[in-house]
Amino acid sequence: METVKAVKCTCGYDSETNKFMIPSLANKLGNVLFKVSKLKAQGLISNHKELVRNASEFQDIHGEKWNEMISATASRNIMEAKWNMPTIMPFTEDI
Repeated sequence: METVKAVKCTCGYDSETNKFMIPSLANKLGNVLFKVSKLKAQGLISNHKELVRNASEFQDIHGEKWNEMISATASRNIMEAKWNMPTIMPFTEDI
């Protein structure tokens, strides 16, 4: 759960508005952290039990809860930002 808190803090999560300041970073961090958690194989090879346990816990959280805790909010924030973009219309002289 510390990882989830760290990602929320890094991406500027506001619990009152349920928004990230940098939602794309939240999605990118989730993908990168999942790749890093694959160090589990190295831990198994070297018989490093704490590394294996930490990687396994994160993989479980990522697989089961990451979407509802991070990705869904970040993706929604990205879509909302696109909705609020003003439409740029050409000047009549340009037509």
